[in-house]
Amino acid sequence: MRSTIEKRTYWMLSAIVALIFSLGWGRIDVAPVQGQSFAGGSGAGGLITHFYEDPSGGPTRVIVVDPLEKRMAVYHVPVDSGAIQLKSVRNLSVDLQVQEFNSGDPSPIDMQKMLQRN
Repeated sequence: MRSTIEKRTYWMLSAIVALIFSLGWGRIDVAPVQGQSFAGGSGAGGLITHFYEDPSGGPTRVIVVDPLEKRMAVYHVPVDSGAIQLKSVRNLSVDLQVQEFNSGDPSPIDMQKMLQRN
């Protein structure tokens, strides 16, 4: 019987391979960068992926960012079934045009004003 880590690794790798080939991106070179993050290509527009394993046993979250299209997708991959579930897709180009957005104080503009006073 396989250990829990081996099972999670198997399902994660299976999900990645299925995702890549189902989207027609079998041509992407994926190289590890830090922790469980991976960047594809040579910085010239390859996909960027990040994996988060829920320590409480929830589904693994796979986040895929396409820097060329300025779009990201979030997938859940349950450990028990390995079924890939698309949770959301978002075009980030509008988000990246916002000059300021902060959910708490001080806001970025307030920080800038404080620095200018000194």
